[in-house]
Amino acid sequence: MEILQGIERHALGVRDCAPVGEFTSVAQSAAAIDLTMERTLYTPKIKTVLSSAELELGDAGMDDTSVLFGQFVIDKARLTRNVRHALQSVSQITLSNLLSSYPLEQGLAELIGYLQLAGEQPKTIVDDTINDTLIWATPDGLHKQAKLPRVIFVR
Repeated sequence: MEILQGIERHALGVRDCAPVGEFTSVAQSAAAIDLTMERTLYTPKIKTVLSSAELELGDAGMDDTSVLFGQFVIDKARLTRNVRHALQSVSQITLSNLLSSYPLEQGLAELIGYLQLAGEQPKTIVDDTINDTLIWATPDGLHKQAKLPRVIFVR
């Protein structure tokens, strides 16, 4: 109460002393109203040009349909077994060490399967400060590599 009374005394003391000059100003006397429904809709600047060329019958070359059926499926259960089997002897293992024990058989697709498996397991750690270079051989005998952050599977 003493504080409030002190403020009140000071306010009454400066009541008769008006400030000199402009004390405050208002930029606009009315509010600027921007209604959402008054905005124009998006209009693309470039018109799409459609080609009216006639289609010609070409040589399909689809005599060999084995390409359609030569696809492969990544066995995520096998990848999970590989991780669990490796974690039986150690408490944690990096993806590069795991791939030295279980080399990639289906290349990049299998590597992506391991990464998807790492994303699904809550105890997996990804260390962004260290990069691992993973190298595998293709069926053609070429060597491919991928550089990615260190992935650590934890028991």
